[in-house]
Amino acid sequence: MLEQLIALLVMFFLMALTHILPVGAFEDNSIRAATALGFIIPTAYIIGSVLHRFKLPKITGYMIVGVLAGPYVLDFLTEPIVHDLTLIDQVALSLIAFSAGRKLKISMLRKRAKPILYITLARTIVCVTLGFGFTYLIGPHFFAFLKGQPQSIIVVVAIFFGIFSLATSPVLTIAVIEETKSEGPITDTILGSVVLADLIIIMLAAIAVSLSKAILSNAGIDAVVFGRLSLELVGSFLMGILCGGGIALYLHYVKEQSAFFVLAAAFICTQIANVFHLDALLLCLSAGFVIENVFHKGNDFLAAISKSTPLIYVIFFPITAATLNLHAIQMTWYVILTLLLLRKISVFTSVYLGSKLSEDNPGMRRWGWLAFFHQAGVTLALAVIIDRSFPEFGGYVKAVALGMVACTDFYGPALFKFALWKVGEAKVV
Repeated sequence: MLEQLIALLVMFFLMALTHILPVGAFEDNSIRAATALGFIIPTAYIIGSVLHRFKLPKITGYMIVGVLAGPYVLDFLTEPIVHDLTLIDQVALSLIAFSAGRKLKISMLRKRAKPILYITLARTIVCVTLGFGFTYLIGPHFFAFLKGQPQSIIVVVAIFFGIFSLATSPVLTIAVIEETKSEGPITDTILGSVVLADLIIIMLAAIAVSLSKAILSNAGIDAVVFGRLSLELVGSFLMGILCGGGIALYLHYVKEQSAFFVLAAAFICTQIANVFHLDALLLCLSAGFVIENVFHKGNDFLAAISKSTPLIYVIFFPITAATLNLHAIQMTWYVILTLLLLRKISVFTSVYLGSKLSEDNPGMRRWGWLAFFHQAGVTLALAVIIDRSFPEFGGYVKAVALGMVACTDFYGPALFKFALWKVGEAKVV
């Protein structure tokens, strides 16, 4: 711990030194970006490791570094620097979708099909409806950034807050299950529901972004808009199948430098989506699903992703947090707390209802709802996309999303571990 503290002090001293040096030494933006990466990577890694010792997610540490280094605190990661690092954003979002698709195993879904489907359907209906309904009806009177806004913006923000209410992190879910060595029907049901909901969220997000653009542009929602949206969704799935097949063939026949290949594939998939106006998250999720369930190369794919993601994430999450508007957080802190409270009510109601209707284990009804609080991954990816797509209000929506993730990542994994212990499926506490 002492060595890590000394290393942090050295990093912050060197950061401060770059501000003291003559401006000309760091006048070129590419030099500034490279210098920023040189400090952000080790600093975020150290703080993430320290938090991990206290059983907290490393992602939270990465985000803390981003906020501190951002323009509202130390002003080390400036807006031009963040803009120069958008390529890493794109690759990270694709890797998140790859990972989510790979976790969607047909064998797991088939084994606990009834409770997984009932609980996921109940969560989708209850969480999205309550999140949307509360924001649409109460938001304009309660949320400062929505007061006086046109009806179209209120509807769009309500749609996204409804989707945020459903999101749960498969990455943190799997991490807790592996850490506790949990096995059993409730563990399988929770994991299956989390991963299936991730697929639903990505589909809802793709639909929501397209429809929101139509609503805000006053173009209306007609057959042409729905036709274009359907073509985008189908095209994303089909292109994802092709890309997944290509990646699987490489992993089967070549195997060499698979980590670098997956990074390149993530970038290529993103560019394909941009060129053909497809949804990058859906494309990459489909690719991950095909690699796991059709070509059965999921383990090789996971090994390649596991080698690539630590470095990408230690850059992506600080950059994402650095763009967080602290003024927006100041204006939305009560929005975050309100939505978190509403989410707890909707999660408890939906899990209890889904478990009851599917006649599942009583332990799921009593303790299972504690497993669906932590958020990350797709929530952050969607927040970044919203911020880019809707600059007029995206900053506030992103601030709310990051605030929810930061809060739930502190207590969510601990509650999940407690639930697994109470139902008797955790081997290690």
